[in-house]
Amino acid sequence: MKKTLLCLSVAALLSACGGSGSDHNSSNNTNSYSSPEKLTGTVTEVSDSKITVNGFELDASNAEVEYDEARLNLTDIQKGMRVDVETNRSGVATEIELDPSLVGEVTAVNTDSITVNGTDIPTTPSTRAYSSTAQYSNSGYQVGDWVLVDGYLDNSGQWQVFGIYDASFIHNGEAEIEGPISSLDTTNQTFNIGQTLVFYSGSTEIDNDASLANGSWVEVEGNFNGTQFVATEIDIEDDNQYSGAELEGVVTWVNNEQTSIELNGRTSIAITDSTVFDDGKQADLIEGARIEVELVNGTSGLEATEIEFEDGSGSQTQSSVKFALSGTATLIDDTSFSINGYEFITDSRTQFENSLTMASIDNRDIEVEGVESTDASGNIIYLVKEVEALEANDNDIDLEGSIENGTLWGYSSIDGSLDNNGSRTDVECVIDTLNHTVSNCRVDD
Repeated sequence: MKKTLLCLSVAALLSACGGSGSDHNSSNNTNSYSSPEKLTGTVTEVSDSKITVNGFELDASNAEVEYDEARLNLTDIQKGMRVDVETNRSGVATEIELDPSLVGEVTAVNTDSITVNGTDIPTTPSTRAYSSTAQYSNSGYQVGDWVLVDGYLDNSGQWQVFGIYDASFIHNGEAEIEGPISSLDTTNQTFNIGQTLVFYSGSTEIDNDASLANGSWVEVEGNFNGTQFVATEIDIEDDNQYSGAELEGVVTWVNNEQTSIELNGRTSIAITDSTVFDDGKQADLIEGARIEVELVNGTSGLEATEIEFEDGSGSQTQSSVKFALSGTATLIDDTSFSINGYEFITDSRTQFENSLTMASIDNRDIEVEGVESTDASGNIIYLVKEVEALEANDNDIDLEGSIENGTLWGYSSIDGSLDNNGSRTDVECVIDTLNHTVSNCRVDD
């Protein structure tokens, strides 16, 4: 797993990319145009000498092509696979690294899914790419086959799959899975990536002997033994290394102000006043939008300098169940707090604004946004994506969630404007008494 290239993405798309490089073609005029130094995204065209990624057609005749330090041929790469590419900035690919989300053995073939590495991978005609000639049919999968999967884990812990491929050309007897750590148990040395239980030990090689944490994005190599994935190596990914890269993917979360997004279920990106939008506008940043983003490290962390919307952006339905509220925080432990008796969970990817930290939020008035998720036992948890300080003179409050017994996150309305008991709603209200009552609640557009 010690890749020679920067690993840039956990998911990419099978759609053709109309990105910032879509008008660049090196077939007739090699080295005549500028290309980003680093690209990550979906292969939309490939031949024995050229490859197209994020709309950039690159001369790849002399590129080093690898997966996990093993050399490949350019023709081993198929359309739809996700790759990381380094270029000479002039339309020539120098290194290409295959970057799947999951590699492993099929242990069960179900009606509409296959089981790989202890997790269920959905199979549909749109994700079928198991072979270039086979018609779509789950009968094409066999227990014992090795497959390569491109996709991402959504906020509910389910796989959203873009492509499934025959992995026989890279099969070396070692499996791989990547995603965010959850349910970390340092005593028993286990954690989950989605449904998959991962076991590590003192002999597991961990990047720079770094500490594992819930929310950390990891690539894990090892083998699935039937009940758990036994890790031989764990790489902890750092999104800050994406500075200077162009990243392609799906918007999987966006805050209410559309100033912060999550890409591919993983990468948090700040939208600033300087962000340039192509083929769309900031209001088009919705879950399911397919975009290409040019990134730099800035004062807000990883920032988007330019965002280009791809064809069909926003056509997917929202998969996350979002929540939002404000109130006075009560610290529970170093990863959780409560507001009005509701417990909220943070992890290493939670964004704290206004210089807030977990150590400083106790008894502070804060605004919270996040998503409903599930833990390893299937229990619903409220996973926090963003925490901000509530301004002292702010008389409005955003409330998103389910109305229960006439209340929403412990708030009741003094004028009956919260009256749809049992329904989910996203409203903006006037604060009457913080943590208790609101009025004039109206649907937040």
